[in-house]
Amino acid sequence: MSRRLNLEPFPPRHEPVLAWLRANNIEPRCVPVAQEVRIDKDSITLDLFVRDEQGQLVVENHRPVIKRVTVPLISSPAAYNLFF
Repeated sequence: MSRRLNLEPFPPRHEPVLAWLRANNIEPRCVPVAQEVRIDKDSITLDLFVRDEQGQLVVENHRPVIKRVTVPLISSPAAYNLFF
């Protein structure tokens, strides 16, 4: 069973969200806020901004490039009180 976490209602610097992303080896500055993250039993699927080797956003047609990725779930959102 998958769950969804909508990042949009959280303020951009919402500390529990940032801590949860970091605990799952996701760099918060690479995460577009306006999205719904899918959390499965052992994985997280979300969109990330693409960055080059220098850490700069990759831009095409005046828009940042975004890719959909699935990463291992290391720490549950519930551990950060993100499911109400």
